[in-house]
Amino acid sequence: MNDTLLSLIELQQIDSKILEKKSKIDALPKKIKEKERVYIEAKSILDKKQERLQLVEKKKREKEIENDEINDKIRKLKAKTSEIKSNKEYQSLLKEIESAHKSITIIENEILEFMQEIEDIKKLLLKDEQKILDEKTNLENLTKTIQNEINELDDEIKTLKNTRTQFIKKIGEDVYKRYMNLLKNSRGLAVVETVNEICKGCNLHIPPQLYVEIKSNSTNIYTCPQCYRILYYKAENKTEIKTEGQ
Repeated sequence: MNDTLLSLIELQQIDSKILEKKSKIDALPKKIKEKERVYIEAKSILDKKQERLQLVEKKKREKEIENDEINDKIRKLKAKTSEIKSNKEYQSLLKEIESAHKSITIIENEILEFMQEIEDIKKLLLKDEQKILDEKTNLENLTKTIQNEINELDDEIKTLKNTRTQFIKKIGEDVYKRYMNLLKNSRGLAVVETVNEICKGCNLHIPPQLYVEIKSNSTNIYTCPQCYRILYYKAENKTEIKTEGQ
């Protein structure tokens, strides 16, 4: 196997590692987004409960004001009893006072219901607030962990790129351009092995004579007739099945 092909194989291995690490870097932020989604959903539930609490507390205050107003009205009505001179007026006043007391009973029951709901919401809020704190801590920890992973992968990519430069120097400019075009157009796989007359890039058969020439370790660089990837043969391949004429 000629030196150029050896360098191309090494270059492909390095680029495959770089692409793999870049793919990991691209995938890592998705984990953060998923955790952010969980946090945002929990926060949204908490916000809705807080809004409900504020609404119920407002209704409770309104009913308390209404209750005070009716009690004040009852006091004023009772104060009029000394001024009443006819039984008819007195009976009418009593009915008005009785109606006011009934209204107070209804309002006080509503206030009690609001108080119970407020208490229930506050208990739920305590649990939800703790959950939010936990989710926020988890999100922060995950973000730090993933950022560390990204930094480590970036460092590894830098090291690989430095090594990559050494192999580029061993390859002619035309061959390197050809390799890069293949890398771009062949899903990051420009140099592949051939086994049993099959290109491991596209998994299609190559002509028997081409396979023989590739195996002969000549100085030429051969490509797959179907996918145009650069082909090589590993003599130490133990999975090779001997075919007639080989």
